[in-house]
Amino acid sequence: MAKMDDTNKNLQVFYKVRGDASSIEERAKAIAIEQSVETPLAAIRDPGILADFVGKVSAIIEGRDGWFDVEIELAAETVGADPGQLLNMLFGNASLYDDVILEDAVFPVSLLRIFEGPRHGTKGFFNRMVGRERALTCSALKPQGLCPEELARLAYHLALGGIDYVKDDHGIADQSYSPFAQ
Repeated sequence: MAKMDDTNKNLQVFYKVRGDASSIEERAKAIAIEQSVETPLAAIRDPGILADFVGKVSAIIEGRDGWFDVEIELAAETVGADPGQLLNMLFGNASLYDDVILEDAVFPVSLLRIFEGPRHGTKGFFNRMVGRERALTCSALKPQGLCPEELARLAYHLALGGIDYVKDDHGIADQSYSPFAQ
């Protein structure tokens, strides 16, 4: 669960990384670079970018079965005020690797002021749920191309079938075949 840190100006991101002790430091640095500037450090000529925007490995702790806890600090400024960019900074290309798992994040106050979170918090979110003792289910409305009536019918049947949350798909926009107004 993401936490707040009012003393740190950076976004602290915690990953589980599978590897071996002899190469984990190099692997962690590569993840920090990929999650921040996405370019070889030799290509960066601005010392300010090298000092302020390249992700930094704060800690590496050996876990079990070849997994390590890796903490990386990312410049909060790279997020801007864009929730999509926040997700990109947390998951980014590291999410493509089968040996890297995003585990947690600690947000600086500057980001918490921008992204206040759900109106009722996670407690309010789970209080609205029936069957909280189990994993929650979610489905997107697909496929693209459905008219509003078909989207509504699909959402209705998903809800009747026990899906906890039905979300609009990222591919659904104000399209000619499915206008938002309808």
